[in-house]
Amino acid sequence: MNPKAYSEPSRTFITWYPYCRRSDALAQQIGARSHLVHYLRFKVPWLAPIKYILQTLKTLAILIRERPSQVLVASPPVSAPFVIWLFSRVFDYLFIIDAHSGAFQHVRWTWSLPTQRFLARRALATVVTNEHLASVVRSWGARAELVQDLALDLDPDGAMISGGGFHAVLVCTYSVDEPIAEVLEAAKLLPQVTFSFTGDPAYMSASLRQNLPANVRLTGFMPDEEYLALLRGADIVISLTKEDHTMQRGGYEA
Repeated sequence: MNPKAYSEPSRTFITWYPYCRRSDALAQQIGARSHLVHYLRFKVPWLAPIKYILQTLKTLAILIRERPSQVLVASPPVSAPFVIWLFSRVFDYLFIIDAHSGAFQHVRWTWSLPTQRFLARRALATVVTNEHLASVVRSWGARAELVQDLALDLDPDGAMISGGGFHAVLVCTYSVDEPIAEVLEAAKLLPQVTFSFTGDPAYMSASLRQNLPANVRLTGFMPDEEYLALLRGADIVISLTKEDHTMQRGGYEA
């Protein structure tokens, strides 16, 4: 008997985002080391190749240091699982893709569906959040595993940040599927309500940012403790998308 064949696999989770609570929670559940790999947080398209090169080098350094037997990788961007597949041919590990709904639906990423299909067929499995997306992966001849978002212990009795009066918190990242302009129009009709928009305002369109109603404040990216305090102090938490079959983590947090 070979003891190594029955040893617990070592797992690493690579996510090319500045923050991702889903990746951290999944990694914790399966005993993986979670790494958020991200450089150049600027919305400048021509910087993307430089950013991806830096993130590829950082990912390579993590793989060399940890030598995992299994690697999980979040998608999008599709370049992350592509890099993980390439390195798997060198380091001889199995890889699993955690495919967010945006990978299939956002106009920013639908062009990459042929590449995603290619990678899904070579992955041990592709994790998706609902049966609709699972059926897409299976139609590619690949294995799909359904994992919705995980139950979270967010300590509802912790500290709170109040907005003063009725406080509405919009959980957002300023993604193309989020109706930011529509919420701003609603805010104009409700001057007695304070609106807090989460996420990095650098990703908000300049025209919207320059014409904010007086009752809207942009919190910017917040550390976990402050973010959860903001949610606890809200009278209502809003999490919206224009796209079907999209998991809303803000809804789980609310």
